[in-house]
Amino acid sequence: HCFEVYGYDILIDNNLKPWLLEINDSPSLTTTTHADRIMKMELISDTFDIVVHKEFPEFVEKYAVIFV
Repeated sequence: HCFEVYGYDILIDNNLKPWLLEINDSPSLTTTTHADRIMKMELISDTFDIVVHKEFPEFVEKYAVIFV
């Protein structure tokens, strides 16, 4: 099994209409601000929640400390 994370760049105009600018097949997970770090850590956590079952033993042992 495999999965990919895509990054979507969207611009919202004055009429609140969304415009898709680009789709990144390899979005950067580096962080430059505290808010950026929180957002990307939540993205990684949510991705694991979807992809890996919470009761999978290796996941709990290996990653539980990271997302506390």
